[in-house]
Amino acid sequence: MTDAVVTSCRPADGGSSAVPTVAGLGPHALYACPRWLEVLERGGRGPAEYVDGASPGQPPLGLLPVHLDAPTSSSRYAPAQLLRGLPAALVEQPWSFAGPVSAYHTDVPTVVAAPRASSAAALLRQAQRTASAEGRPLLVPYLTDAVAQVLPADLAGARLLQAFDCWHESEASSPEEYVATLPRKRRQALNRRVRDFVRAGLAAGVEPLREHVDVFARLVTNTSAKYGLASRPQAMAEHLRHIAAVYGDDAVLFVATDDRGEIVGAVLGLLHADELYLRMTGFDYAATDGSSTYFVLAYHQPLAYRRERPHRRVHHGTGLLYTKLLHGARPRPLWALLLGARTEGVDFAEINRLRAAELLEGLPAEMVDLAGGTLPT
Repeated sequence: MTDAVVTSCRPADGGSSAVPTVAGLGPHALYACPRWLEVLERGGRGPAEYVDGASPGQPPLGLLPVHLDAPTSSSRYAPAQLLRGLPAALVEQPWSFAGPVSAYHTDVPTVVAAPRASSAAALLRQAQRTASAEGRPLLVPYLTDAVAQVLPADLAGARLLQAFDCWHESEASSPEEYVATLPRKRRQALNRRVRDFVRAGLAAGVEPLREHVDVFARLVTNTSAKYGLASRPQAMAEHLRHIAAVYGDDAVLFVATDDRGEIVGAVLGLLHADELYLRMTGFDYAATDGSSTYFVLAYHQPLAYRRERPHRRVHHGTGLLYTKLLHGARPRPLWALLLGARTEGVDFAEINRLRAAELLEGLPAEMVDLAGGTLPT
């Protein structure tokens, strides 16, 4: 992010918020922003407390939520998953958590008036003290590599690789400009996918989320069911209404419509500072199978949207690593940080080597080299 101070930190619908106001927050990720924390508060997933890293009588250094217990039943946030490979006694003890515990992405927002590294460290140490007061060590799941790299060794040493976070960082101002930079075979393949979409009788567009909450909720539920995930349209619609209210015009749907004008596929995009985050997808598979709709909505349309709402890069998140790297995304590691735990004798370097091999298994050599080059040696 290029903004010296991120100004889009408060809910679009105004009103009081349970999230503390910290003036002068510097560049930070969407899922660490007070706006996303407000979405979680409205959904009943607020933290036990927020820490600001400040010494008594001093101004806040940033903002970090602390959960005494995980507020989600997602298996990807379970210590058994985050800490796999560690001794059972370490894994099975009660843990507290820092960060939003949402979206598999934890940043540590700090104010621009104080040094980034020392401020992030102060926030994490304060969060650790909060957990220690409850007799628990602290887990910081899915911490961004940008934060991990600036932490002192006593904080960053006990970290476990969790996933690769994917960002599309092309400077192209349109999908056509981006495709023109690619080798001939990849250029032909991407153009063929656009033609598949058109031949299927579909059209692409951009719509405000607030105008299509119920339709999108049904499509997301449909996609969740395809992949064996439980999701109810009513609960999903409520979550999406919170997002629409908090983000206003910054919550958009990249949509595919059929010849009747009905939305048969959509990808949610959230604009934050000069970045676009793709949040979730939903499809009517009877109408979209074989049409390359996912590609058009997740890769083609976000670049086309730069003409209307300029943004520097697109966040594609974790998972489907081959697909994301194939379409030009670049990986960065995400970590689980362990603070206040007894980790003597744990070979973090070896565990992370094995985890990297697991995550990169089956990828072409050039993709393995690209992702492996982001890991500490």
